[in-house]
Amino acid sequence: MSDDHDDDDLTSTITAKVDKEYLEKLQKQREESERPVSARAQKAKERKEALSLERQAHPGERKRREKSKEDIAKEKEDEASNLKIATPAQRVLGGAVDLAITGAMYMAAKNEKAMLMTEEFLFKALEAAGNIKLELSDTILDYMLISMNFIALYFIVQVCVTWIMQKSIGKMVAGTHLVSFEADKVGLFQAIKREMILKPLGTALLIGFIMPFFSDDNESFHDRFGGTIVAKDRK
Repeated sequence: MSDDHDDDDLTSTITAKVDKEYLEKLQKQREESERPVSARAQKAKERKEALSLERQAHPGERKRREKSKEDIAKEKEDEASNLKIATPAQRVLGGAVDLAITGAMYMAAKNEKAMLMTEEFLFKALEAAGNIKLELSDTILDYMLISMNFIALYFIVQVCVTWIMQKSIGKMVAGTHLVSFEADKVGLFQAIKREMILKPLGTALLIGFIMPFFSDDNESFHDRFGGTIVAKDRK
């Protein structure tokens, strides 16, 4: 009888403990649900719910978003087969215009007023970061300022224009545009990879602007490894 009584006490103790933990959990959940939510968090929650409803209402759109990169690449290959590939002459014209614009950007980056503005910004930023001191010669500092100006201009004129318009200024003149094999269109990161990494690398290796003359699709180094192709504009 004693053992049975002990077992009953143990069962009662465990049950009481479980019930207490369960009640504490419910209380905590209730407090969290009643906690005031910031306007930003509420807006994010509403946006998430709206997106969920949109995906439920448009299963085809959800399916398209869930496509694998291989599926997208296959679709883009099929699409490219129906496009008219840019001719070598168009590639040369577009490249020449972009090269001239790049030269103009470099000259603008060397402008004395632009360098003074960048120098002022640089030293204010270093001061705000903890009064960091730069021990540089005037020559090295000038090279740094010119590089900063040039990279900023190149990013805006080449990368952002390519990302937004799907073509550079040179391609606008040549009547061509970019087609991406990686997504529905050339995104910002793909534009950065193509314009700021692969294009300078291809130029440094002296093959970037030669490859179009030896490729069936007239593609350059930065097209081949950047997942793009240059096509004629539709008229």
